[in-house]
Amino acid sequence: MTKKIALPIYFITLLFFAAFLIWPIWEIIHGAFMDVRYGFTLGYFKEVFANPLYMEGLCNSFGMGVCSTFLALLIALPLAYHANRYQFPGRSIFMAMVLLPIML
Repeated sequence: MTKKIALPIYFITLLFFAAFLIWPIWEIIHGAFMDVRYGFTLGYFKEVFANPLYMEGLCNSFGMGVCSTFLALLIALPLAYHANRYQFPGRSIFMAMVLLPIML
């Protein structure tokens, strides 16, 4: 690929990620820390930790994240050990299937 073609593709990709990744993240962070009347605020975070319903959801989300990570670790470590240590029929297909979720 020539530099003449690569630069426009690079800038189009940069604009795409700026529009659909960086700008929404900036808007979320800006909305979380800025109030219309007072400027910078941590009041929204205070509201989250003061409301028992939000705290219950936060604790449930944290617990689900910890449990799903632990269960994935329990499944993945023995499979990775055996796939690396032993030769077995279909090993190349198994290794490709292991990488498939990462690609998706």
